[in-house]
Parts: sequence; C-alpha cells; structure tokens
Amino acid sequence: MVRRLAIGPRQIGFWMLLLTSLLAICLPAQAARRFSGYVACSVSDSSFRSPPRHTCYGGDVPYAVFTDRRRSFTRYRKCITVPGGQTYCARHRTGRAGLRHQRPISAGAVGQYTVRWYVAGRLVRDWSFRYAPEND
Repeated sequence: MVRRLAIGPRQIGFWMLLLTSLLAICLPAQAARRFSGYVACSVSDSSFRSPPRHTCYGGDVPYAVFTDRRRSFTRYRKCITVPGGQTYCARHRTGRAGLRHQRPISAGAVGQYTVRWYVAGRLVRDWSFRYAPEND
C-alpha cells in the first residue's frame, strides 16, 4: 500500500524559507573561500608578498590585490570609493588561478578608501583602508 503525504501551503512555505536561508548562508561563504581581496601598501613580487594593510602612509603606493583561487582569467570589476564619496570602477581580468592580481590605487587625498571587487555583478570581497600623512 502506497501512502501519500499531504503537504499543505504552510509546509511548502517552511521548506522554501529553510532552503533560501541555507543558500543565503552558503553562497557568500563559498565566495569567501574562492576569492581573496585586500590592499597592500607596496607591490609584491615572486620573492616578497606585501602584507594586507588597513593604513597606508604618504609615499606608499597602495595596491588592490585580488585572487581567484579556482579559475584562471576571471573577469572582475574593481570599484574604489574615495574620501570625497565618489566611486570609480574599472574592469580587469585575473591571471592564472591562485596568483595575485595587483592593480595600483591612485590615492591622492588623505582619508578613508573602500575597494570592492565584483564577479558576474556580485560583490565578492571588500576592503577599507586609510591613506594617512607620512608623519602620522
């Protein structure tokens, strides 16, 4: 004998809410493991990895560093919000999977900057840093 389950609108609503909540939690966590984005106060090369910083000083050239750990040649958009509130965006492409892609930031004014990286229109990483006077 086959027994049918009666599922009403309440049960469907509950399961849809649960599924949506799980997806909302899992997708950003997945992007956090795949992508890395930070600001360094100097350029890195094969022998030196400039560490992530939240403060750069006059004379430093800040670099936006972005990595896709899984795919090569990922297209992304980098947006920088400057101390005056304006946001400037540019499109870029990473190199091979796992390698750091570094782009200089023109930090002309002292103050707070925010860098945001988008892949396929979705925000995947963001980083704020302060550009301070050299003697600060």
